[in-house]
Amino acid sequence: MASDHRRYSEEEILAGIQILSPTVRRYENALYQRYMHLIWKRPSKYGISDEQARDAYADTIVVALRQLRRGDFKGQSSLYTYLRTIFFRKCIDVSRKKTTTIYTDASATFPELPDASKDFLTKIFHREAMDTLMDTMKQLGERCQELLRFVGEGFKMKEIADQMGFASVESATSQRYQCKKRLLKLVESSKKEHFK
Repeated sequence: MASDHRRYSEEEILAGIQILSPTVRRYENALYQRYMHLIWKRPSKYGISDEQARDAYADTIVVALRQLRRGDFKGQSSLYTYLRTIFFRKCIDVSRKKTTTIYTDASATFPELPDASKDFLTKIFHREAMDTLMDTMKQLGERCQELLRFVGEGFKMKEIADQMGFASVESATSQRYQCKKRLLKLVESSKKEHFK
């Protein structure tokens, strides 16, 4: 007998999950199995282990099931693209939780400090830079924030256009340009205010 994820179409899986019938578990399992390959296709740039990717995928399914039942999925992209977007965000969350130095190398700036102090300062520098950027991005509006997050997470413009409901890739690209331009102006303005 074929496994459930091969037996059911994407439309049947969606309908089975939304109806909440006694057989709903079968459709939930079909959804889980159908896109499991995302675990092994995760972007290497996130540097997460197989186990972490499996956890991120399990979280993805939980979030997706909740959103599918609420009707948040409008079918503007394929179910695969929708799940992949959630999964990549979960991978980023896992990657960010790891204690890595990303922004400023405090060991170069403060060579005389013990290693524990350097690590602490590195985290402080990174947190301050991220806080400033996040505060600045809030001034852009939700649509620009979401678009720039997708860009920062490495999604292709076609995927972004599909996920965000743009009429074309060109429209999404144009909007990205405008959002980046506005963000750069805000960052420059923020720097001038900071150094007054």
